Amino acid sequence: MERGLVGQPFSPLGTIKKEVSAPAVGDVVSVSDFGGGKAALIFASLQGSKQMTVVRYNRPIGVLLSIDAYTQLLKKIEELQRVVQEGKTLCMQVLSLSGKDLAQPEEGAMG
Repeated sequence: MERGLVGQPFSPLGTIKKEVSAPAVGDVVSVSDFGGGKAALIFASLQGSKQMTVVRYNRPIGVLLSIDAYTQLLKKIEELQRVVQEGKTLCMQVLSLSGKDLAQPEEGAMG
């Protein structure tokens, strides 16, 4: 498969003439490619690549995700939120350990 200027594989929809000015996710497609009946081809090719960066004037303006990639992203977000909540809970448990403020040294602890 042909490689694009940003190092990502391109679909047969065309290529971008200049390098994209920001990091791209997956294949790169120009907003102008959505015209002229190419939108169906773009969405059909999304099945295989999972994600595409949409550019306008060679600058990223959006990202298209397949439903599988979107579902995976949501699962990762939920997992991160769970881990953050567990971390907060653990911190609260440590801070309330025996009702003492851990920022204050205990008696006799300082020589």
